Amino acid sequence: MPGTAEEDSANQSCQVEMGSVWYTGGLYNNNLFRDYVLGALSKDDLKVEVTAVTESGLASVDVSGMDFIYIGGQGYDTGMKYQLSSPELLAQVDKIYKKILGKAPVLIDSTVLESALTDYNTSDIAKLVVWSIQKELKDDPQSVDAAELCDTASLNSNYTGNDTNYAENNVYCMKMTDADGVRQHVFTGLLEAFPQELQEAEGFAPVRALIEQENTLRTSADAIDTTLSKNMVLQYILNYPYERTFSDKEELRVLDIEPAMGALYLDENTADDRILTKKKLADWTGVAIENISITRMTSAEFIGKIEDMNMKYDLVYFGLGYAGENGNSDAKLQGGLYEP
Repeated sequence: MPGTAEEDSANQSCQVEMGSVWYTGGLYNNNLFRDYVLGALSKDDLKVEVTAVTESGLASVDVSGMDFIYIGGQGYDTGMKYQLSSPELLAQVDKIYKKILGKAPVLIDSTVLESALTDYNTSDIAKLVVWSIQKELKDDPQSVDAAELCDTASLNSNYTGNDTNYAENNVYCMKMTDADGVRQHVFTGLLEAFPQELQEAEGFAPVRALIEQENTLRTSADAIDTTLSKNMVLQYILNYPYERTFSDKEELRVLDIEPAMGALYLDENTADDRILTKKKLADWTGVAIENISITRMTSAEFIGKIEDMNMKYDLVYFGLGYAGENGNSDAKLQGGLYEP
């Protein structure tokens, strides 16, 4: 508290030393974005630079180096909404959209979505939002009729019941009000699991599908948790530019190498579960049995081959050489060992 003039005069040589106060992060986040969304908890040297700008100042900002785009709510406390349109602002919006088209992740506040369709012709930010929530992004949305764009926007069409809370590819539309309509901060409940209806919602089906695909390539100990949260969905859109490419094979060519083979291996359509069969491969891969071919050879034969295995086969299998005849079908062939 400030003192009186008399007290100040009497204590001119008195100095009070206060303790230092330290803080991290910005408004509310305490480095949550760096530590949890980016998974860089131990990387204090990671530089996260944030440029915050209103629509009136957007045209003068350099957007060429941006890695992540957040279109914030329309007047968090004031109720104001995006309403500006100009050739300069539209040109900048077009540059930002091209970043999104190039897979730059974008987070869109749900309160922007709620008026984007009605404000399309009067707000350039509304245009950016409508362009970004198309089921299939357009190469040149400015050449597409406005009514068609608004009609084909994901909002209120593809995700009934969760029309302002969904994620697909590099776009996450985050619902920013709770069940009572109270405005929430973007990091509110960042690490909390979604309620069950959102865990199963169609709007987050792409996120679940990617996690399931990724887990097919991991061990059970290294599997990704399938429980969805804001943090998980943010990581999904951030990783989208670097997603693995998955393709469904229509044909599967397999080379089966055995130390030795009995007559059982000569039956191309055998169903014996002790050896590699087309049925097993169909169950493992989802490829139709009729589109699977198995070429079998002993290790001695394989050593003499000079063909390009990568070009001829999709999978190489090393078996144990079960006998399948002579009444001792559960035992491996005598001497059936791979020799150098």
